[in-house]
Parts: sequence; C-alpha cells; structure tokens
Amino acid sequence: MSGNELLLALFPNFLEPLFLVTASILAWERTIRHLPDWQARGFDVLYRHRWLIGTFIVVYKLQDEYVTHVGNIDRSELIQRLLGG
Repeated sequence: MSGNELLLALFPNFLEPLFLVTASILAWERTIRHLPDWQARGFDVLYRHRWLIGTFIVVYKLQDEYVTHVGNIDRSELIQRLLGG
C-alpha cells in the first residue's frame, strides 16, 4: 500500500451510486406507478437519461472522494460551515 490517498480520489467507486440510481428507478416504476412493464420502462428511463445520470454520478463521486481522501474534511464541520454555524 502506498499510503497515498490521492490514488483513492483518482479511482473512485462509481458502481455504488450507479446501483442505487438503478434500484431507485426500477423501484419507482414497479411500486409507485404500478405498471405491468415496469422493468422495461425503468431501463428505458435509465437509457434515455444515461448522460445526465452518468455526469451526476461522476461529479458526485469526485467531490466525495476529494472531501474524504484529499481534503480530509469532516462532513459535519463542512455542513456547519456551509450553513454558517
């Protein structure tokens, strides 16, 4: 192990938020909208908005990895500073 946390920030885990987005959209189609073709419609939503979803995930994970590994910023202190507390 190199001990260099910058490497962790450069290679983030994109699969976790992708799984959460996919599961959320499929759950929405199945339980909230009660559609018989929920799976096909859910994956159609993912396909149509893939660039938006992918961009959101990349931006989210890069800032998350920076805050966690490079900046070593405590999230509760960050939220307090952002809210002026």
